[in-house]
Amino acid sequence: MKPTILASGEDDYEIAFLRPVSAVGLELLTNNLARHKVPLTFTDATQEVLDDAVLDTNPNAFEFVGVQSTKRIRSIFIDTAGGATVNESIAAIWTAQ
Repeated sequence: MKPTILASGEDDYEIAFLRPVSAVGLELLTNNLARHKVPLTFTDATQEVLDDAVLDTNPNAFEFVGVQSTKRIRSIFIDTAGGATVNESIAAIWTAQ
């Protein structure tokens, strides 16, 4: 078992970067639904939402989700489905400047 960040209740997470990054990777411990939306917020205040079609995570697994952008990423939000009843967590976070 890996150390993980998890919450009680709805398992949605926001990660804000003190110094904006050009790439971020997450290892998610998915729940039995494995449905996510991951909005990225850039330094110019625009957003891009990555959905299930792009993320393609499997249920009840450790899944890597990564993104690289030419625009600097200020924050990401991991919006999970069913997190209030089935835990979802983050096992690792990587960034690149």
